[in-house]
Amino acid sequence: MYFCPDKPSNMYQIKPVSHAHVAFKVLKFIVMCVLMGLPFSLWSQGVTTSSIGGAIRDEQEQPLIGATIRATHLPSGTIYGAITNEQGRFLIQGVRVGGPFRVIVTYVGYEEDVKENLMTNLGVTTNHNVRMRPANIGLEEVIVTEVRSGIFSSERTGASTTFGNEIVNALPNSGSRSITSITRYNPNGDGKSFGAQDSRLNNFTIDGSVFNNAFGLGSASQAGGRTGSTAISLDAIQEIQVNVAPFDVRQSGFVGSGLNAVTRSGTNRFQGSAFYNFRNNDLQGARAGDNRVASTQFDEIIMGLRLGGPIIKDKLFFFVAAETVEKTEPATSFVANGSTNPGTTTRVEKADLDNLSLFLKEKYNYVTGPYENFNSATTSEKFLARLDYNLNLKNKLSLRYIHHDSQADQLISDSRSLGAGDRRTRIDAMAYQNSGYAILDNTRSIVGEWNSSLTSSLFNKLVVGYDYQNEDRKTNVAVFPTVDILKDNKTYISFGYDPFTPSNKLNYNTLHVTNDLSYGTGKHNFTFGVNYEHYKSNNLFFPGSNGVYVFNSLDDFYAAANSDADTSPVTINKFQFRYSALEGAAEPLQVLQINRFDAYVQDEYQVTDRLVVTA
Repeated sequence: MYFCPDKPSNMYQIKPVSHAHVAFKVLKFIVMCVLMGLPFSLWSQGVTTSSIGGAIRDEQEQPLIGATIRATHLPSGTIYGAITNEQGRFLIQGVRVGGPFRVIVTYVGYEEDVKENLMTNLGVTTNHNVRMRPANIGLEEVIVTEVRSGIFSSERTGASTTFGNEIVNALPNSGSRSITSITRYNPNGDGKSFGAQDSRLNNFTIDGSVFNNAFGLGSASQAGGRTGSTAISLDAIQEIQVNVAPFDVRQSGFVGSGLNAVTRSGTNRFQGSAFYNFRNNDLQGARAGDNRVASTQFDEIIMGLRLGGPIIKDKLFFFVAAETVEKTEPATSFVANGSTNPGTTTRVEKADLDNLSLFLKEKYNYVTGPYENFNSATTSEKFLARLDYNLNLKNKLSLRYIHHDSQADQLISDSRSLGAGDRRTRIDAMAYQNSGYAILDNTRSIVGEWNSSLTSSLFNKLVVGYDYQNEDRKTNVAVFPTVDILKDNKTYISFGYDPFTPSNKLNYNTLHVTNDLSYGTGKHNFTFGVNYEHYKSNNLFFPGSNGVYVFNSLDDFYAAANSDADTSPVTINKFQFRYSALEGAAEPLQVLQINRFDAYVQDEYQVTDRLVVTA
């Protein structure tokens, strides 16, 4: 018999450190990085908009100072403006991703220049250089030449791949329709892992809001991954960007890749779609050459819709998207010895499983559920709503909310750290359905963004977001001890509560505020930014608190269950129980809180039309 009490959660303490000491350490680290030529990253953030920039010159390549640039996002009628500086350069920041845009350049004494169907990409400045012609020159012939962006181009700012809305809609995908089904078409990784790094080392943002698996359980990098789903529908995505080596200081805080996405916005046209997808085993092949392949039964239904349009034309727009996923598949392909169901036969006798289930119901009113021929279910329900408001020519506001609930059934744990282990259904052992559990992955996310052109050379972007994620566990039965019954010194039958599920709760939230102020002068565009992030996690992990028993045989278990004070005690193989040593036997909730403050500065120096140096 073994007794394994848990350690009190207050046994280990972290000594407080003065703010001055921390500041000195941070400063020392930064200086060392600078002296050694090493990069360093203090926080993680994503960009949400695009930029249009370039130079306006006359026929003699002289800069035109004070030329007016007016860019109109045609689907929504959103207007952006700028005036060229003393170098004849302009930069319009905070413009919508995609397009098309109509860009009109005007200057006194020169013909108006109109560029149609200009497209923008997320986090990239689209170059638009114009050579103006005097108004009194007549043109007999106009030749339009399209120049492809070369390998070395000022529009390329690091190893990255951009997937626009048309590509997102066109690429084939199935199953959970996650963003990784799009990012796998990337030369630097498989859609999840980039640069041979663990996927959890990526930084994933949507609309500038951190959308990571922040606690790090499981293997997925984004919210929803614990249940094999995703927290946002592909129908709600406008553009996805995969950054492996970006040079922008605002895109950092990762080792593998920075996955950055922006959601769709409404336009002046009402647009929408609805879809219904289904898959099952009848749609899969049953033969490989002359060999017949057994197909596993499963059913998957995915339904969704989206709708966007104007509330006030050219001013206020809405967009909503919803999607549900329901999938069922066999939880196990193993069957008991003596079963009439098809499957892989185990050594566990059908009569032993049936008799034990009946005994537990009569003796303890505990319902085991079936041991074979039962399904595992996965569900996902997601909803997104977004508002975009053009306050005036210089101020644009947006507000986005995401709501996602998902859960996935899991079999009882195989771990040997409690009980005998190896209890998940296999050739040697079988367990009942009600010994399993469902894991949750629920997300709530809201983010607001304010883009403001303060002057012709001063631009400000403020992003405020809050994200909440819940990864608790769920079961359909009351707490009951975990019991492993051996046969020939190997696990034979297991029943009861999963030993790692009682009091297994996890939720965490992040509040973040970021403000970037950009100032353009001459060939320089300076960015001054500050960032604040508050992270808090509440983690309760109390395994074995339901009691774990290991019996050497079925006979020993029945003898122990039927014993009383007058019978001989039964020798058990192992007993484990964890209890709380906290006052009042309180659950050992572990709370982690982090406050992070960052400040940064960046200079984008447009050396020539084809060369940008970023410091």
